[in-house]
Amino acid sequence: MKDPSISKSRLSMVLDDRSRREFALAMFERTLDVVANAADDSAVLVITESRQVEAICKARGFNTLVEDRAEGINEAARKAASWAAANGFERMAILPMDLPLLSSADLVYLQNLVLPRGHVALCESVDGGTNCLMVSPPDAMKFQYGEGSFRAHRLEAMRNGLVCHILRDSNIRFDLDSAEHLQEFSQIASRDKHS
Repeated sequence: MKDPSISKSRLSMVLDDRSRREFALAMFERTLDVVANAADDSAVLVITESRQVEAICKARGFNTLVEDRAEGINEAARKAASWAAANGFERMAILPMDLPLLSSADLVYLQNLVLPRGHVALCESVDGGTNCLMVSPPDAMKFQYGEGSFRAHRLEAMRNGLVCHILRDSNIRFDLDSAEHLQEFSQIASRDKHS
């Protein structure tokens, strides 16, 4: 999780610095709530350079790895894979903290997904990124986050001889990375509120 003070910079056209920080924290805490309802806390790791995020995680009983400085999502994913492998996990899933439609049912689905050794499951974001990467074993591939990461992860999986599965979950696909996403989410929330 990025330091909330620098998170969601692509929303700077519609939210000021304080609003973006508060929004990032609210999304993060909502995601932690969803995870807490669906997962064993000891199986969750949050990587951050933010002491505020660390304190929130510790108060909720989640594992944290605090970086001295942000090294980027690919390095954070590599550290998560090392942690998962060192702690005996046969697989791991990486999810961003800005999935406003994510539900406990989505996480239970991921937990129950049969993913044998040498397999990877990916869910593409609406803009070509990777909103879920589940891999067995955790350190089976090099992470390729960044623009167009879904395609890059598929290619990396093939290079490593991994069997690739595509997840088509609309709740996981939808993230809040732009003003357009925020507007679309407002419409979804308004529709849900009135139905």
